[in-house]
Amino acid sequence: MSFVLFLIIVFLASFSSFPHLPGGKLHMATHAEGKLNNKLFPQLVDVTAEAGINFKHTHGGAGERYYVETMGSGCAFLDYDNDGDLDIYLVNGAPLPGYPVAKAPKNVLYQNQGDGTFRDVTIPAGVGDASYGIGCAVADYDNDGFVDIYLTNFGPNVLFHNNGDGTFSDVTGTAKVGDDKWGASAAFLDYDNDGDLDLYVVNYVNFTIANHIKCGQGSRGIRAYCHPDVYDGVADVFYRNNGDGTFTDVTEKSGIYNPSGKGLGVVCGDIDNDGDQDIYVANDKTPNFLFRNNGDGTFSEMGLLAGVGYNEDGVGEAGMGVDLGDYDGDGYLDIFVTNFSNETNTLYQNQRSGFFSDMTYVSGLGVSSLLSLGFGTNFFDFDLDGDLDIYVTNGHVLDNVELFKDNITYAQPDQLFGNNGQGFFTDVSDKLGRDFQIAKVGRGAAFGDYDNERR
Repeated sequence: MSFVLFLIIVFLASFSSFPHLPGGKLHMATHAEGKLNNKLFPQLVDVTAEAGINFKHTHGGAGERYYVETMGSGCAFLDYDNDGDLDIYLVNGAPLPGYPVAKAPKNVLYQNQGDGTFRDVTIPAGVGDASYGIGCAVADYDNDGFVDIYLTNFGPNVLFHNNGDGTFSDVTGTAKVGDDKWGASAAFLDYDNDGDLDLYVVNYVNFTIANHIKCGQGSRGIRAYCHPDVYDGVADVFYRNNGDGTFTDVTEKSGIYNPSGKGLGVVCGDIDNDGDQDIYVANDKTPNFLFRNNGDGTFSEMGLLAGVGYNEDGVGEAGMGVDLGDYDGDGYLDIFVTNFSNETNTLYQNQRSGFFSDMTYVSGLGVSSLLSLGFGTNFFDFDLDGDLDIYVTNGHVLDNVELFKDNITYAQPDQLFGNNGQGFFTDVSDKLGRDFQIAKVGRGAAFGDYDNERR
């Protein structure tokens, strides 16, 4: 089996017994070992160092356990210079009160050299935002043929416009998209089918340094990061693209406004096959949102009615990452959400009637995800057999979780679930080689063919 997968994983900087870990890149080697259900599985080998990537995420904490330290960071593949090769953008944190730092960390842009290596071009490109970064979204929002970058931050968000000459300009103020809440993630979509991309921004909770609370965990009240219930939710923001480089906030007008959500992930797609883009938001311990596009510039929130607000037990889970994909090949998009440890990740099957069924246990995805805490995820055909498999990036949010939880660890290996083509998934993570099984504190994940081998 000779094909290549390349992915980026951003690891949260640790501050307990685990070292600061670099953003990992995994190369699928051409030799194959292991067999499951008559399939050979190539070995995934970490090639971070040889590719020239030396990025390290900084959480910015100094022991005070500010809630924001547990989140971030995002990453993206993008061909910013239009040379046909995928480049890499990595989001970083920033110093918080008490954090000793000689040089403030910044986001990093790596240019693909076309030979399997990358070069740091952050400074000449002008995209080294030093805000406390959480997520990013990339797209050509102004239809000039060049990919732009939008950053969600703990603080004002940032829009970098690609100038087409290898540089970017911060146009946040002009574009009017600098929401200053705790932005978790974002997605570009053309919700009104006018030919330009609009912008959905997911906000998390109303945490600030000023309202920081000291929390405890377990029967002994061991100092730890707070639970999301401690803080109020914050409404997401929805921007309509005006077609002239500016955006208009249509959050309330479109029916999106809902301050009860505590969003972390968002994905867009035509879920009901009616020709327009719908929006799904994974919320943390509050019901997930499914905004159905009405086709007239408004949305109806259908999460609970459609069966995707809670799991099959009627329980709100800690939605982290989310993706859409037609895993059963029926022509309709299904939904996969990653959740907290001692919960399962959740697979919602599209019933083609506006409703979904929780197929987590039926599909084999239940037990295998109970001890993990998932973040970044993606549907993709790992083994090129025509069926969508599922990748999950794992890592707990509590750096001292081992002190009060049995069988739960802070650093966790990622997981790959293989689709057998009949709606059943098997965890094949132990078939993919030693590097893949190393425990890490993962958050963001991005997928792409960085060497253009089309495999």
